[in-house]
Amino acid sequence: MSTHLLFVCSGNVCRSPMAEAMAMEWAHVHGADVEVRSAGTLKLVDRAAAPKAVAVCREIGVDCSRHRSQPLTAELVHWADVVAVMELQHAIEVRKLVPSLPEDTIVNMGAFVRMSEIADPIGAWTKRPFRKVRDQLRTGVQALLEENR
Repeated sequence: MSTHLLFVCSGNVCRSPMAEAMAMEWAHVHGADVEVRSAGTLKLVDRAAAPKAVAVCREIGVDCSRHRSQPLTAELVHWADVVAVMELQHAIEVRKLVPSLPEDTIVNMGAFVRMSEIADPIGAWTKRPFRKVRDQLRTGVQALLEENR
C-alpha cells in the first residue's frame, strides 16, 4: 500500500509544488510506492507554479511546469498519511480543518534543515531565494521520504 504525502504551503504556487515535484521524482528514481499531492492555505485555484520556481527546479532536472494550484481541504488532509507543512501557520490551518488528526501526521519541513520554517521566496526579484528554498526542500524531501519508506 502506498504512502500518501501532502505538501502544504500558502499559495500552492511555489514551495509545495516544488516539494511535490521533487518527491515524485525521488519516488520514481528509488521505486518508492508514494502518492504525492500539494495544496495551499490561501485557497488559490488553478494557478501555475511561479516561473522562478519552475526555472530553479528545472536546473536540477525536476519538472513542476504542469502544476496547477488547489486549496487545502479536509478531504486532502484525510487522504494523507503525512502532511508536510512549510510554516507553523500551515500546521494550524491543517488542524482547523481536521482537529482529530493524529499529532504525528503533521511534519514541519523546516525541521529537516534545522530551521523553524521554509521561508516563502514569492516576490523575490532574483532566483537566489528560490534556489535557497529549492535546496532546503530537496534536503527535506529526501529525508522525509527515506524516513517514510
